[in-house]
Amino acid sequence: MTVKWNTGELTATARNLATTHYADKGLITSGKWYWEITVDLAGLVFIGVLGKDIGASLAGNTQVSPYQRSYSSDGYTRTGGTTTNKTFGELYAKEDVIGVYLDMDNGTLTYFKNNKLMGTPFTDLLNLGGVYAHFTNAATGRTSTVTANFGATPFIYQECLIKDMGVWSLDGFSMINVVNKALIFHDSKYKKWVPSYNTNDFKNMIPALTSNTSYSGGEVIGLSASSNSSVVYNYSVFDKVNANTSGGDAFFSTSGGWVGFNFKNKAIICKYIITLGNISSPTYAPQIFKFEGSDDLVNWTVIDIQYITDWKSPRERREFPIPLSYFKAFRVFVEKNNGAANGNSIIGELEFIGQENVFSLEERWETVPQQQLAEKAMDSLLLLLDRFTKELKPIVMMKRE
Repeated sequence: MTVKWNTGELTATARNLATTHYADKGLITSGKWYWEITVDLAGLVFIGVLGKDIGASLAGNTQVSPYQRSYSSDGYTRTGGTTTNKTFGELYAKEDVIGVYLDMDNGTLTYFKNNKLMGTPFTDLLNLGGVYAHFTNAATGRTSTVTANFGATPFIYQECLIKDMGVWSLDGFSMINVVNKALIFHDSKYKKWVPSYNTNDFKNMIPALTSNTSYSGGEVIGLSASSNSSVVYNYSVFDKVNANTSGGDAFFSTSGGWVGFNFKNKAIICKYIITLGNISSPTYAPQIFKFEGSDDLVNWTVIDIQYITDWKSPRERREFPIPLSYFKAFRVFVEKNNGAANGNSIIGELEFIGQENVFSLEERWETVPQQQLAEKAMDSLLLLLDRFTKELKPIVMMKRE
């Protein structure tokens, strides 16, 4: 049984097995779209999309249809029939919010749970010829109720989770990600602040360490990270020596963990680099991880988030450029490994590329041509609003009669 889901009536209840509600957005064949589903009552909930031929499949019994792509509340992907189910993400229940990011330009479907990335389990949506957003109750004798947000109210998601530009709310009234850059309008011209350094001159901020505190410029910080031995050695991810034994320099248990560096002075970072350890399988690589910054080690700002499933070999090195980020401490927070059954993640080496005390008196204002505003505007106002003076020049005082 299928029921049209009016985008003006946001709460939908399904009391019978295989009752499906689909959004009246119509068939989606292109574009990037985002919406959120809050679970009010969970029988067995399927959230995702239906292919355009769903009506011809099993008289609309969507829960076993090969034309559906769903993430179910019991922690599985659903593509029709029990043989195609695969464990995915986390279980969800009452009051959980599931974010859905549909990219029909590339045919992918990405999920979030309570603002946490679950992953991109579906990459074949272009084969469906267009899709509908849907929610299905797949439980016998149990009722499921959800409330959708297609864009009528603010989403809970964090902007950094979706990096693509041109993502719209499902109702089509608001753009999720806009060009997040800044300019100053002065004397009828657009201007930006240009620091006197070049990011090409940036370097690894952390020298080879022999302990967590061996560098006078700061100290290593971490949680649930250890070396191959039984002693906790967070610093070994910064020792510039990748472990020769099986494994790596930083080990994160099934509960996740993080490792980073707290600088003595605030620093600016433009890139971080992860090198895998001498792992026996790519399944031990980090799959979902965040790069974060903080000034007090309590409140952390998410700068970057990655979902990587194609690690290939031991000691593989990958670079992750980020917007210029100015904080006192930075860390890599590992949420999930790449499939190893024990849940462990292993990192060999970390590099934070940037510079301390980057400001100088040669900084300047630069006029930006109007046709290049989006391309050449400032990525962040932090460099402008959080400046400091290195040198004060004396001012000649003149006596006035």
